[in-house]
Amino acid sequence: MASFTDEIVQFNPYIQTLPVEDMVRVGMIKQQGYDTNVQKIQSEIDNITGVDVIKDEHKLYLNQRVGQLKTELSKVVGADYSRNQVVNAVGGLTRQIQSDPVLQNAIISTGRVRKGQAALEEARTTGKGYGVENEYLFNKQLQDWMNDKSTDSTFSGSYTPYVDVKKKILDVVKAVDPDSTLTQMPFSTDAAGNIEIDPETGMPRIDYAMVERSMKGKSPEKLINAIQATLDENDLRQIGISGAYHYRNYTPEDMHKVLKNNTVAKGNDLVYKRDILRVEAENSEGEEKAAIEEQMGLIDERISKLNSDYTSATKILALNPEGYKQQLYT
Repeated sequence: MASFTDEIVQFNPYIQTLPVEDMVRVGMIKQQGYDTNVQKIQSEIDNITGVDVIKDEHKLYLNQRVGQLKTELSKVVGADYSRNQVVNAVGGLTRQIQSDPVLQNAIISTGRVRKGQAALEEARTTGKGYGVENEYLFNKQLQDWMNDKSTDSTFSGSYTPYVDVKKKILDVVKAVDPDSTLTQMPFSTDAAGNIEIDPETGMPRIDYAMVERSMKGKSPEKLINAIQATLDENDLRQIGISGAYHYRNYTPEDMHKVLKNNTVAKGNDLVYKRDILRVEAENSEGEEKAAIEEQMGLIDERISKLNSDYTSATKILALNPEGYKQQLYT
């Protein structure tokens, strides 16, 4: 009986119709692109989450922005990460965060804080430019900024190196007059011993009588001019820093009492001197009387200026108590 198996079936050889090797090569290239782009995306995210911000409010804001970024990324989970268009889209989202004014402020402010902390640590370690009052001012500036709860405020403080104003002035004194007996800063002080700052010029007031006594009969003008010339912005800033430190625990009310008591004590002293001169004038005549009356006129001018300074200082104290503290120095 005939069967289909009686004849040997001839099969055509297999011919590959799909470019498998090319497909494998394309797949490998696509996988490499995927891996590279995923790394780029992760790097973009790490650059944001790794930003150094010190203020709690800025940290919270940063976390919120990162959360928004993750939400946007979740929308493209099914996207083909091997495509550069996806990476570019993610990069655009991260750049929006990086250019956020709030975060730029946070980064800049934190940088200033770190710089100030480094300068303070170096001064403390080396002993060069370190002053406890200067450390206090920097830390106070930092605490005030950290505690204001604002994401918009900017930290603009810094550590200011300490300047030994007293040594600088006494060195000038000895250079001008080696025989001078001056051993303290020759500035006018109030009843509490605080150096007086002229509110109009911001300069310490020179105590002419003290300088004159230390000169042993010599004219004090040369020394006074040398002292005034040697004071620079760093010296004046240091005087202010020391004043703020000395009065650091004073409330505005306490400061007003200090101001009032100092003014009253100074005024009483001037009135007392004027009364003595008045008695002398009554018992004098001619040129001697005229000279005494001229001195009385100068005292009246000082009393008038004292009252004017009190009014000016009261306004400054009301508007800026911390700033007023820097007008006093012990």
